[in-house]
Amino acid sequence: MKIILIRHVQTEKNKKGILISQRDSDITEEGLDQIKKIISKLSNEKISTIYCSKLGRSVKTAEAISKAYNVNLKFDDRLKELNWGGLTDIPVKEVISKWTKYYGEEKARGVPRENIRPKNGENSFDHAKRVDNFIKEITKKYKNETIVIVGHSGTNKVFIGLLKNLDPEQFYEVKQDNGCINYIELDEKGKLTIYNLNYTDHLKNK
Repeated sequence: MKIILIRHVQTEKNKKGILISQRDSDITEEGLDQIKKIISKLSNEKISTIYCSKLGRSVKTAEAISKAYNVNLKFDDRLKELNWGGLTDIPVKEVISKWTKYYGEEKARGVPRENIRPKNGENSFDHAKRVDNFIKEITKKYKNETIVIVGHSGTNKVFIGLLKNLDPEQFYEVKQDNGCINYIELDEKGKLTIYNLNYTDHLKNK
């Protein structure tokens, strides 16, 4: 089994460094070009199914691939981006600063890290639970097939972090650029191996 894990293409707020979370943003001209390059890169793959979240930026990226290769598209809420709650729609640098400060304060108060969340939001443990559930389901369902998953920066990082057995606090250290591709294979023993992590060479082609 092969999993082709893709991050959605660039949006206006991605370009401006704004954290979108579970809201949405229009795709940029560069993003539209990225879609074409992703489609071209996948031309030699025998894709059986495509999965994406219901968020517009993921849908638009996945729909273009689905139409190009006439492949069935399935929507799954478990692939949604992390819900940052009250930290949504502000600059990423500000999010990191505020979250780091709050997280440190809560840990110092003795709050278990799995119980520390942004107001009205999720944490990495919540995110991992739904992504892990999705991974277990698809690895049982698809055998000797190639599937495409169009996710989000955080969701892809959790997906990869789980496969690498990283600690939840390390999940988001994984790099995932807009339009990147990650190739993952499931061997006969049921082990998933990642290669070409955050592959972006296809986006450099004119």
